[in-house]
Amino acid sequence: MRIQVAETLALQPLAQTASKRQEIFDVAYQRFASILGMAKAEDAPTATLNADDFNTVLSIHMAALAAADSSKHSRQTPQDPVGVTSYLLDREYDYWQASYENQRVATMPRAMARTVYTATLTRSMQTAQASAFVARLGIALTAEADLVVQDHLACYPAQRADVAFEPLYPDRLGEDFIALLAAREGEFDYPADPWAVTAPGRLLRPDEAMEDPPSWARHSVTVLTEVARRWPHVAHQQLIPLLLRAPHLAIAGGTPVIAALTEIPGIPLQVLDLVANALPGRDINIDAGAAVLARHLTALRLELGVDPQSRTELQAALAIRLSNAGLHGEALEILEEVVRAYRSLAEIAPREFNPLLARELAHLGNTLAELGREDEGQASTAESLDIYRRLAEVDPQTFKPYVGWVSSLLSGYLRSEPSAALSLAEEATALLFQGDSSEKTWVESGFAGHALAAMATKGRRLRDVGRLEDAVKALELPARIYRQLPRIGLSIPEIVAIFTDLSGLLSRLGRTELALAASQDQVRAYRELARLDLKQFQSSLAMSLGTCGLRESELGHHDAAAALFQEAVDIFRQLVAENSGLYSPYLARAMRDLALCLSELGEHEVAADWLMQSAGLYGEIRASGRVEYDVELARSLDGSSAVLCRLERWEDALSWALQAVELLRAKASVEPDDLPKKLVALTRCVMLLAKTERWEDAIECAAEATATYEELPAVEREAEWERFAVLHDILGVACGRTARVEEARGALEVAAEIYRRMITHSPKYRHSLATTLSNLGQALMTLGRSLEAESQMLKAVSILRELSATDPARHLPDLLFALIGLSEIRYNLDHHTSCLESMQEVVDVCRQLALLDAATYLPKLAVNLYNLSVLFADLGLVDDAIAPNLEAVQIGRLLARDSPRAHMRFLSSAVFNLGVRNVEAGRWPEALEPAMEAVEIRRLLFRLDQPAASDEGLAVALHNAAAILIRLGRHEDARRIIAEERAVSPSLES
Repeated sequence: MRIQVAETLALQPLAQTASKRQEIFDVAYQRFASILGMAKAEDAPTATLNADDFNTVLSIHMAALAAADSSKHSRQTPQDPVGVTSYLLDREYDYWQASYENQRVATMPRAMARTVYTATLTRSMQTAQASAFVARLGIALTAEADLVVQDHLACYPAQRADVAFEPLYPDRLGEDFIALLAAREGEFDYPADPWAVTAPGRLLRPDEAMEDPPSWARHSVTVLTEVARRWPHVAHQQLIPLLLRAPHLAIAGGTPVIAALTEIPGIPLQVLDLVANALPGRDINIDAGAAVLARHLTALRLELGVDPQSRTELQAALAIRLSNAGLHGEALEILEEVVRAYRSLAEIAPREFNPLLARELAHLGNTLAELGREDEGQASTAESLDIYRRLAEVDPQTFKPYVGWVSSLLSGYLRSEPSAALSLAEEATALLFQGDSSEKTWVESGFAGHALAAMATKGRRLRDVGRLEDAVKALELPARIYRQLPRIGLSIPEIVAIFTDLSGLLSRLGRTELALAASQDQVRAYRELARLDLKQFQSSLAMSLGTCGLRESELGHHDAAAALFQEAVDIFRQLVAENSGLYSPYLARAMRDLALCLSELGEHEVAADWLMQSAGLYGEIRASGRVEYDVELARSLDGSSAVLCRLERWEDALSWALQAVELLRAKASVEPDDLPKKLVALTRCVMLLAKTERWEDAIECAAEATATYEELPAVEREAEWERFAVLHDILGVACGRTARVEEARGALEVAAEIYRRMITHSPKYRHSLATTLSNLGQALMTLGRSLEAESQMLKAVSILRELSATDPARHLPDLLFALIGLSEIRYNLDHHTSCLESMQEVVDVCRQLALLDAATYLPKLAVNLYNLSVLFADLGLVDDAIAPNLEAVQIGRLLARDSPRAHMRFLSSAVFNLGVRNVEAGRWPEALEPAMEAVEIRRLLFRLDQPAASDEGLAVALHNAAAILIRLGRHEDARRIIAEERAVSPSLES
């Protein structure tokens, strides 16, 4: 049988005591004995666990498994680590043999052993690729390779259906198998295979020049290095020869391999030097390992003894590696010593050592800044720049690029002096690009990374002075080049910063699709960083997910945004469990963003719950005295208000919005950066006050919002154009409702002008312009400026017609409102023909809307059919008036049947008028039925609502019915009706 290993566990270091080891062994032995079906587990044997290799839980568990299995099968129990491994591997071999003998597989044990070896060295891969490896390594002929892979899958099922080569677990057993199979014959109590000695070389092909090692190289080199740390023959017969021929393979393994090389006993200095020389200048994948290797090599060379100048050069190189790895404190101590040494040397030989002094002063400045000592960093960098300027006067070709590099660094310190910072950044890019921004010129100069970093710095400085378009152009260059040439020389953190800044700028300029692309690049970069160092970059990844989610939301990609927000929430939940004080505000914000996105997807109740959680979390933060998050609490309250609006809970929404405003009133007076958030909350309050018809309060709140807008810097005011337009649109409506019609006109004209400007950047504002023009038309009509009103209404209708063709559900309601207004204006102008055209279109639009939402628009269709009939009659087109009136009656009957109290009065008017229309057309017999129906309905209304004092009351209906009866010669019926009319009239007159 094959011994099954259920899962891989993350094992903690073991206490170094014999009793503790025996205790772990005893528990594991009893558990394995039970799993193996031993009838009654005997007491665990006393194990010999003194060897250093029994210092992990995994190695003791392996010993316990071997002991239990050997006890069950009456075999000798292995006592040392090699014996334990050999025993377990023998049992694995028994499994291969049994599978072959019972014809479960067709692959013989020897070939299976080689396949298991290969799979353990390469890890999982596509099935076709696994077959190619089987053939390449001589395990089987090409024609038989697929069968071998399938047999391996039968013995070691893959975790996914499309892959093969599941490795041998646990890792320790697989590593020992690789070592024992490649040993010299007889060296250990396990059958070796000479094939395994050369297999890694054939797998990794070290003699082939590969700029990018194959996908399996990382794992293969990592496994081989780990094996070499414990098995000297693997180190000297396989790993070291491989690295002598191809030191770049160590880079493929990344930090774990590079660092582990320093721990391999007896590894030649030549190998370490070759690997060190092959390392790139900076790469997040290897920075930590490169620092370990540099520290190790520096210590070795200093032990051998070197002259003072060489010592300084070694320390300078070490400091750079330490800084790249984030070990700035350790790097600072070394750099300070290096700078002192070069100062002394520069006094003796300035021509030779001033360049080196300038270089290390720049490095020192950067390290000081990383440690929060920016003033000292600025001084050191400024001194470096001064030296490089003097050197460039003598040798401009050599040193101008260095002036550019350090000018860019110094620009980063001068954020409080934006003009001076921009001047330095522009000088830096001019020198580094040397008048030619083509790739070849500067990529081959060795300053590619510095040039792109300088261009990014220039972009940030342009942003600081408000030149946003120029800033985008500057940042787009390093972003574009990085996408084309990812090995250009920028570190991943630098790239992340570029994409972050670029995304923010593009978003501010309304270029949301481009902002999203930059944000997606940012997320990809952070995923790579988190893969390498989860603890350091997990929170940054979560924040970038949130930013990317906002960009997706801005484009209406709410499903994609929700997934990103949910991932951010999940990460921040984990982080809050570790450090609530630090990460609770981030979790609260992520919850808010997720909620608003879910609301866009129609999940308003779920969204409201998330927002309550967010506001509650911010409330807890505030209760702890951290009022710096009041603004974020206000944003969550405002978000809650927005979602409650979707649920049409207007009063609750207003309550939350007012709370948000109260918090922001206090903050914005102290922190001008919070003014935009105050403007957002005030605008929502204005909208809700208007929605609840508190027109005076809405006007007062709009005045405060307008004042807040005016306080914004010019750049921010431009970014808030849309909100300013919305404010004036609502203000116009509110002023119109409070008879301040001239003020309404002024506010609406401001809104319309802003929307016209915004349309030049994005057509999405056409709808807002149309509704504003419609409201403006209404205001002008009230002011008696009917021709101007008609002009504005026509513009609104034209836009809304086009929009309705592509999205009727959204735009038809506003088209209906505008058409009704246009019809009214034309009627007042006595433009009867054009008025009739507008009313007919009103009816057509109502029909379309009734198909989408019958409950809302079927009553409107009935009313507008009625109005169309009246208009036909007013124009003398009495025959044309009957059909729409009849249809209005038919709809009215349906509505009154389901909801009589809501629709009976309309049905009464429609039926009454249908009788009148027939009379006007001389159709007396057809007039009688609706006239009598009107009497019946008004009798009912008279009983319910007496007195029914209106021109269309019961008396009028009775009078008309009597007149029709007389015309038809039914005098007796007419007399009864007239008597009833006389009986009703005194009541009406009272």
